Amino acid sequence: MVTAFPGGPSQAIAGIVCGILALVVAVVFAVRFGTFVANNTSVFTSFDNCIAKAGDRTAVANCIAQFANDVRPWSPLAPRSDALIVLRSGPTPRPGSPPALTAAG
Repeated sequence: MVTAFPGGPSQAIAGIVCGILALVVAVVFAVRFGTFVANNTSVFTSFDNCIAKAGDRTAVANCIAQFANDVRPWSPLAPRSDALIVLRSGPTPRPGSPPALTAAG
């Protein structure tokens, strides 16, 4: 007996699920990369200008170091720029424990 799917219908379903999963991962990656580039447009521009003006290896190394310091990676855990973290006034923490932090914003 010849079937349309040599591996059976379960293999076809697994292929469709993997294909859909691959598309979702590709879209998430594209959005994250696009956000990273959009947030760092001025950094890339200044890096390009710096490299164009660099006359020797030391200047190029300085451009690379400045780019590495200026670039802002996207992270959902990174503190927001409008959040202010201050030390809480209160009882002294036990030795070995970190001071308590509160967010004021």
